[in-house]
Amino acid sequence: MTPREHQMLAFVRTYVAEHEYSPAYDDIREHLGLASKSGVHRMVQSLIEQGHLSATSRRNRSLVPTARRTPSVDELLDALQEAHLFEDEEPTNDPMIIATRSELRETLLKVLA
Repeated sequence: MTPREHQMLAFVRTYVAEHEYSPAYDDIREHLGLASKSGVHRMVQSLIEQGHLSATSRRNRSLVPTARRTPSVDELLDALQEAHLFEDEEPTNDPMIIATRSELRETLLKVLA
């Protein structure tokens, strides 16, 4: 999820909580400062594909934020690895690397149990 998509999703969640119906594309466009609704549409489609939003129909104000899902341990590890916060097997001299993937996996499983 891009930072802009995250901002949009947070706006939709807040809007729905406050108004009990979803925002129109124009509301989202104005909130994000976008020039056109086509940018909103692209982000909505991306968030739907990622499973963060659903659209109950092709009607206005039909966006529904999906329930937040807890990522799996492997998804968390993949995100940490993308940020270069650990090595696959052997620790290095890099001060930012605190453990190997298997060590982090064990710790996460204990914490999340």
